[in-house]
Amino acid sequence: MAPMSTFKNPSFARSAAVLLAMLVLAGASGCNILGPAYVLVAGPPKYDPLWDLERDRMHVIVIDDLRNRLPKRSLRTVASREAEDRILRRGLLPEDRLIPSSAAYALLSEETAREQMSIVDMGRRLGAEVVIYITVDVWQLSQDGVSASPIVGSRVKILDVVQNRRVWPSTEVGFMLRVEPDSLKGEMPVSYAQRSTLERNLAEQMGLAIAQMFYKHEIRESARD
Repeated sequence: MAPMSTFKNPSFARSAAVLLAMLVLAGASGCNILGPAYVLVAGPPKYDPLWDLERDRMHVIVIDDLRNRLPKRSLRTVASREAEDRILRRGLLPEDRLIPSSAAYALLSEETAREQMSIVDMGRRLGAEVVIYITVDVWQLSQDGVSASPIVGSRVKILDVVQNRRVWPSTEVGFMLRVEPDSLKGEMPVSYAQRSTLERNLAEQMGLAIAQMFYKHEIRESARD
C-alpha cells in the first residue's frame, strides 16, 4: 500500500484520476488512448545524454572547419562559446575544468603547427585530457536561394588525450549532428548585417546542440534535427 502522504499530493491525485478515467474510457470504447495518458503522467519525451562529462578531467571544445564550409572563422568561436556557456550554466563541468576554445583556435591558426600537430597533440599542449572534437561538413543559409532555411551538419568525436584514442562514438565517422532550426526559417536576408545576424544565430544553435548532447532535455526543445 502506498504511503498516505502520496494520496495527499494534489498533483499526484489529479494525474492518477485522469489516468484512471482514460483507462476506463479505453476499455469501454476499445480505443487506444494510452499514449496521451502516458505523456500526461510521465511528461514530454526527452533525449538522454549521449555522453557523460567527467567533472574531474580537463576538457576543451574544438570546432574544426577542415573543408572551409564556414563563411567566417569567427562563427566557430560563436558556436563553441555558446556550447561552453551552456555546459557551465548547467553545472556539467566546473569552470576550471573547461579550457576556453579560443586557446585551441590560437594553436590551429598557426598553419605550420596545424600541419604537424594532431588534435590529440594540441590537447596535450593545452593541458586537456578530453577533446570534444567537431568537424563541419555542411553550412548553408538557403536551400533554394530564395528563402532562409539554414542548416549546419557536423560530426562529433570524444577524444581521450591521455589514452590517445577516440572513446566515443564507436564508429570512426563520428556522431552526425544536424541542426536545422525552424525558428530561423523565413525570408532570405538581403543586407550584409541581416545575413551576419542569421549566420550568428545559426552558430549559436549549433553550440546549443553540442551542449545538449551532454544533458537530458525535452525533444521539443532540442536544437538538433
